[in-house]
This record gives sequence, C-alpha cells and structure tokens, in this order.
Amino acid sequence: MCIAIVKPQGIEISDEYLENCFDNNNDGAGIAYAKNGKLYIVKGIFDKKQFIQEVRKAETVAQGSMLIHCRIGTSGLKDKNNCHPHIVNDDLVMIHNGILDIEVPQKSKVSDTVIFIETYLKELSKDFVKSEPIMHLIEKAIGDRNKFAFLNNKGEAFICNANLGIVENGIWYSNDTYSYNWSKYDDFFDHTPKEEAEVYGYFEELIDFLENDELEMLGDYPLINKQKWSFEPYNDKKYKKADLYIPLFEFSNDLYYFYIEKYNKLMDIQGLRSA
Repeated sequence: MCIAIVKPQGIEISDEYLENCFDNNNDGAGIAYAKNGKLYIVKGIFDKKQFIQEVRKAETVAQGSMLIHCRIGTSGLKDKNNCHPHIVNDDLVMIHNGILDIEVPQKSKVSDTVIFIETYLKELSKDFVKSEPIMHLIEKAIGDRNKFAFLNNKGEAFICNANLGIVENGIWYSNDTYSYNWSKYDDFFDHTPKEEAEVYGYFEELIDFLENDELEMLGDYPLINKQKWSFEPYNDKKYKKADLYIPLFEFSNDLYYFYIEKYNKLMDIQGLRSA
C-alpha cells in the first residue's frame, strides 16, 4: 500500500502518526527536504526509532515542505534503492503511493516507481511539475489509484491526484494508514466494529491491487499471513499453523468471493489465449 506524506514547514506530525505509518508500511522509509537551494534525501530506514529521529532532525533544517514515505514493497527488492524518495532530476524528487499499471519484468530488482521515473519522468523538462497540462497528463497516465508527490530544490511540493488523499491539520496523506495501527490487532476475531471494518477494508484494497502474476502465484485458495498482513499460496504445512495463517475463505466469505471472481477472470482470459 505505502503511504506518501507532504508536510508543510512549521506543522508537526505526531510521533503516534509516524509510528502508525512505519508499522503499517514497514518495508523501508525515507524523507526529503530542501535547504539553501539543495535537495537532501535520507532513505533506507528500517528502524522505527531512527525514522522518527530523522524526521525530527529534518524538521529543524527543512526550508519549505518535506516529503515523508513508508513503503510496502509490491515489486522490486525490499532494499534501500527501492525506498522512496526517488530522484527525478537534480532539482526534483518524488514519492509514490499505489501500484502502476506498467510492465515490470519478472524478478525485477527495481520497483514499478523506479521504472516509471526512468522511462517517462526523466525525459521531461526539469520544471514539468509547474506545468498544469503535463501534471494533468501524468494523472491520466497513472490513474486514480496512484498518487505522486514531488518536491523541488526550493521546498515547493506538487501532488498528482491530491484530491484522492487526506488533509489533516494542513498535512497531506495519500491514505489513512497514518491514523491507526495494524499491529494492535493481535488476532482476527476480537475486534470492535470499527477495527473490523478497517481490517476488512485493508484486505479488500490488497485484493484490488493484486497483479495477474500474483493471482497466478496465489491460486484459488490463498492464505492470510497474520504477521505480515499479506497473502500467500496455500499448502498443508502453513494451513496447520493456525496461529500464523488463516485461509481467506475462513476470514471472510465476501472477500474470498471478491478474490475468486478476479482470479477466475484471469483464468478465463488465459484459457482464451491458449485456445
């Protein structure tokens, strides 16, 4: 899922929100800020305490807005290189939330974000973020399930699909994973109605973002990994570890039927192609 944040100068984001962002999107974090006409990036942060410390340090020197990002890896390695922010050009960096509908080679070491930047954004003029038509075209290209946030060397922030995010106390968040913490849900059967709705919504979005190769890999009876909050293919050994795995079907009939409908469509398409 990831979360992308644009934090204006002078507005503090709480430790609680930063902890939520990191815990809910824990494949590496990073920040970017501008000072004296130069951009600074700190990324590849895999420790929550260090993440909060880096944000606090940057707040004291940043001139203008700051970008903050916590990643859930959906393609590419889960390493420093694929952590956001990413460099677009000497005067511009960006962060991304979503899964881009572009070709990502199997076993690619780099993410869809990196591929998109290298293929498209690096070909644009340095200050394309100030062009309304170009930003509108980017929004059309990435669709309404992706958000980009850019920061230039003057500390100015620009957002693609800003209206799809959430603004709270002047800070822009690409989704609501800053406002709660999945780690407090230590099992799947003891929730308040609000918590249950949040868990359901999380897995519904996860299913919605599954790519064809992921559907093929998961098959028609996926398991939920309770620790990682992710899907894994079924096997008997995993199924017997009830403390760690639960079949999607047992967790929610509705979500399973939502999943299987998407899976069956893929199988139908493959059947037509092989006919």
